[in-house]
Amino acid sequence: MASPAARRGVIAFVTGIVLLSWPARTSLVIITLVGLAGTLVGGSDLFTALRRRQGRSEIVRSLLILAAGLTLLAIRTGPIRWLAWAIAALLAARGIVDLVSALRQWSQNESWEWAAIRGTAQVLLAALTAINPRGTALLVAAALAGAWIVTGLINVVHAFNRAADGEESADEIQAIATLDTPHAVVDWLRERDMGGPQRQAVIEKLIFEGPAFTTRVTRFVVLILFSTAIATFGLEADSTAVVIGAMLIAPLMTPIMATAASLLMGWPVRALRSTALVALGVALAIGTAWILSKYTPALVQIEANGQVLSRVSPTLLDLMVALAAGGAGAYAVSRPDVSDSLPGVAIAVALVPPLGVVGISLEAGRFDFAGGAFLLFLTNLVGIIFAAGVIFVLVGFSPWFHLEANRGQINRSFAVVTISLFVIAIPLTVTGGRIVAGLTNQSQAENVVDDWLGPESDYVPARVIVDGSSIDVAVVGSGPPPSAEELADSLAVELDTDIELDLRVIPQERTTVTASP
Repeated sequence: MASPAARRGVIAFVTGIVLLSWPARTSLVIITLVGLAGTLVGGSDLFTALRRRQGRSEIVRSLLILAAGLTLLAIRTGPIRWLAWAIAALLAARGIVDLVSALRQWSQNESWEWAAIRGTAQVLLAALTAINPRGTALLVAAALAGAWIVTGLINVVHAFNRAADGEESADEIQAIATLDTPHAVVDWLRERDMGGPQRQAVIEKLIFEGPAFTTRVTRFVVLILFSTAIATFGLEADSTAVVIGAMLIAPLMTPIMATAASLLMGWPVRALRSTALVALGVALAIGTAWILSKYTPALVQIEANGQVLSRVSPTLLDLMVALAAGGAGAYAVSRPDVSDSLPGVAIAVALVPPLGVVGISLEAGRFDFAGGAFLLFLTNLVGIIFAAGVIFVLVGFSPWFHLEANRGQINRSFAVVTISLFVIAIPLTVTGGRIVAGLTNQSQAENVVDDWLGPESDYVPARVIVDGSSIDVAVVGSGPPPSAEELADSLAVELDTDIELDLRVIPQERTTVTASP
């Protein structure tokens, strides 16, 4: 008979595959699949927890998953935002349970860091879901699908590998029956260790210390100044090629990676030194960009500069890029055979150009632009440290016995990084939601105007601009125009908000002249 872990793994794997490969994932499909998976997993976990008399926290978690799954199945005909609200409620409830568990463990002098990380992360993710229900629901659904595929494979393969031994003791049979994803991952990670020589090579590549410390810092400062100068000139000229050149020689990735490695290994002095080097680079980049922009004529006004505007409104997509680039950078640093990929990573994450935008915006008095660009840099910084830490563990840079020996310090360090990641995600979600909402409203308003004019109308739309609740519409044609009140009512219904319509009717005069030589 298959173990609960194997059953859970099959359910998760199949649901993830279906959710990702469905050709047209409507809200009904997503809600039904997620609800079905939650019901099956929650029911299986609850049965196991009750039968083996596990702790109250496990029973509460199972009940929450089961209740969420049943709720989604009951409301599956509703809009996608219902899925978001259900996910937000589930995450908030589970986060509160984990935070209470962490508080209890802390009062009993037990290891509480991971419970606190899980709880805080789930509460913040619930807030993100509440802020942008539709976007976060689709993102979470896709993330859940990918996570279910990975964890499903881990559970199934690990459970059946151990069960296939044939000589397992009663304790091992019990372990197989109660196996879950964290245990499977831990067992796999215990075998990961890149070895001392390769680890030392990574340390020498990333961390500035020893006799060459002064030389490497000097080289770092020089490259920061040059890369910032190139980035500033490229930004002022609105030149993509020049900005890419600045990305290639920017040296900030090295101390950021060093910070991640030092936090993971529990080296506070090295972590502090690397963080100070990052702070020095940030200060030099912003100051240099401010000075150069003060004395360099801008070829393009800042409000119309595409290179600047593309870096002042970061969204969750930028965080995804930072996470992917951080993971790729850590993998490339850990593997000498793929180190040639580092220039591509530098281009993808773009650390110096946002700092250049900060300096240029401060000099121009556009503090809103400066804040947005600095948020983009913080997004890249935290995303790289978080993803690099995960990859360093997976490639064996920090072996499992070292993680266990320094568990408290490492947990506290990455608790700060993880919580910072979710805190930064909140304004990114707000910005992204505002952008998506604006594009959606623009498209809906254009469709309403087309329907209002109709196919037989003598008028054609010349301009449709949506700015919040204000809508500016201009039409060109001849004859009596359609009713403006009818258009306003249709726009208010379609956009589901009070609107202020500014309609301009531009008469079109046609003159037919016949001439002879």
